[in-house]
Amino acid sequence: GKFMIEDEQIQKDLSTPESPSTAIGLLVEGLRKRMITNNSQSKVTLLSCDNLPGNGNVLRTVIEGYTKALDNGNTLYAWIKENVSFPNSMVDRITPVTSDLLIQKLRESYFVDDVWPVNTEPFVQWVVEDNFAAGRPQLERVGVQFVNDVLPYEHMKMELLNASHSLMGYLGFLAGFKYIHEVALDDEYRAIVLHYMNREVTPVLEPVPGIDIEQYKNSLMVRFQNSRIKDTLVRICLGGSSKLPKFLLPVVRKQIAAGGDFTVAALLVAAWFRYLLGVDENGHSYEVDDPMAEALHCTAKQAGTSPDLFFEYGDLFAPDVVNSDAFRNRVTFFLQSLHRLGSRTTVHNLIIKEKN
Repeated sequence: GKFMIEDEQIQKDLSTPESPSTAIGLLVEGLRKRMITNNSQSKVTLLSCDNLPGNGNVLRTVIEGYTKALDNGNTLYAWIKENVSFPNSMVDRITPVTSDLLIQKLRESYFVDDVWPVNTEPFVQWVVEDNFAAGRPQLERVGVQFVNDVLPYEHMKMELLNASHSLMGYLGFLAGFKYIHEVALDDEYRAIVLHYMNREVTPVLEPVPGIDIEQYKNSLMVRFQNSRIKDTLVRICLGGSSKLPKFLLPVVRKQIAAGGDFTVAALLVAAWFRYLLGVDENGHSYEVDDPMAEALHCTAKQAGTSPDLFFEYGDLFAPDVVNSDAFRNRVTFFLQSLHRLGSRTTVHNLIIKEKN
C-alpha cells in the first residue's frame, strides 16, 4: 500500500500542521518540536506496537510521505532520516473479541465492573527489531526477543498460525462449529491442519533464528484447543480478502514454483469462496464481513461451483497463482465438493485419499 495523502483529515493537517488532529500529524509535529530543540537528546525511536506486518516500515513511509508534503518540509524530512528510527515488531498472542458473557462473568464472579475486559491466552511472543536511535530499555528481561530482522518471525506466524486459523475458521463455520477449539479438537479437521503445517508450509518456510519450528507447531495445536478463551469462528472469518493474500498465498506461490504440495491451501481458498456465498450448509444466512464484501458476495452468487470469476481479482491473486492449472483445478474440485457434500465430508474424503 501507499500513504493516502489525499485523505481529507490529512489534507486539513497539512494546511495547519502546528494544530494537527490526526495521529500522523501529531507525530510529525512532535518530531518538528524535538528537532528545533537541537540538543544531544534529540534522536528518537518510534516503536510500533500494533500487529500490522512490517509496521515500522509502514510508519516510516507514512511519516516521511506526510513530511515531504509539508510546505518547507525538506529540513524536517532530512532530520527525520538522520535521527529517527522505526523498528518493526511482531506480537503473537491469540486475543478474542470481548463478549458480553465475559463482562458479565467478571462482574458476577470477581465483582469487577469493566466495560472492555481483554481475554487472552497464556502464550505470548513479542519480537522487536533491534534498531533504536538512542538506546533502549532492557525489555528482554520481561521476555521481549530483540532480533536483527523481524520478517522471518512474521512469516512463521502468518503462514503457520494465521493461515491455520483461517483454515479452521472457514471449514468449521460452514460445518456449523462456533469456536476454534471445537474444530481443533476434531480428529479429522486437526489432521488437515497438521497436513497443511507439516507438508505445505514447513518445506518452504525460511529459517527462524532461535525458534524450534516443530515445537512451535506443536504449541499451536495446544493453543488452538484452548477452550477457555472461546475464540469465535466469526472473528476468524473476518476480512479474508486482506488476510489470505498475506497469510496463505505466499505459501501457494512457493509451492507452485517448487512443484510441491498445495492441497490443503487449495481447500482453504475453496472454503473461503464457499463462505462468501453468505449461507452455511444448514441454510442459515449470515453477513460476510470483509472490506470487499459486496463485490465478493456478488461474485460468489454468480460463480456457483466455479472459482474462475474469483481468480479475475488481480489484486488478490498473483499471475503465477492464476496461471497455475494445477492449483485452479484443485480449488475447483474442492469448491464443487463443498457445495455438493459439505465441509465435513470433503475433509473426510481428503483424509481417506491421503491415507491410500
